[in-house]
Amino acid sequence: IYISYSEQIVLKREMLVSELKKKTGNLDLDGITSQVVPSQAFGYRSAARIQLHKGKIGFFKEKTNQLVYVEECPVISERLQGLISGLKQAFEPTKINGFAEITEDLEGRTGLYLYSEKKIKVGLIERLKKYADVVKTGDMDNETKKENLLNGGDFNYLPGVFVQKNHEINKKIKLHIEGLVKNGMGRDTFVELFAGSGNF
Repeated sequence: IYISYSEQIVLKREMLVSELKKKTGNLDLDGITSQVVPSQAFGYRSAARIQLHKGKIGFFKEKTNQLVYVEECPVISERLQGLISGLKQAFEPTKINGFAEITEDLEGRTGLYLYSEKKIKVGLIERLKKYADVVKTGDMDNETKKENLLNGGDFNYLPGVFVQKNHEINKKIKLHIEGLVKNGMGRDTFVELFAGSGNF
């Protein structure tokens, strides 16, 4: 981490305004003052994708297919950090290739959705249930949908679709917009610029 989190927030706002100006032409965006920020810079992420190769797990090194095991990831939640440690033990005896998506919902339940090139044996699924509250498997060649454990309420979306990974900030965004509507701020149109599965 090269700059403080407070400086990151300022830079994110500047980048957003800059990009919006490119798309909207002469629209005055300098008056944008509202910015919803999280209370913590670490331990907020409620989902991650873990790569699997011949029983080893980890993340891909940037711009490569090189697998790197990370003992600790500072941005994912404590529950998910513990889940990764458990998965390392469960997958070590296997030769599985694929990936696993791990999630934590608003109630703290953990979910594991496992994609593999080959059918997953029942014994491995039972072992995985020791670490995750919900375990599901899928075929990498099929567009199997999965249960959403992220934003409260259940709905299906295709694996790989980007969803909001920060429960706290997502709740703040919803409350902020609800407040604007209830307080009659003269706004009757809201646009959610989110590249994935949004809220509205």
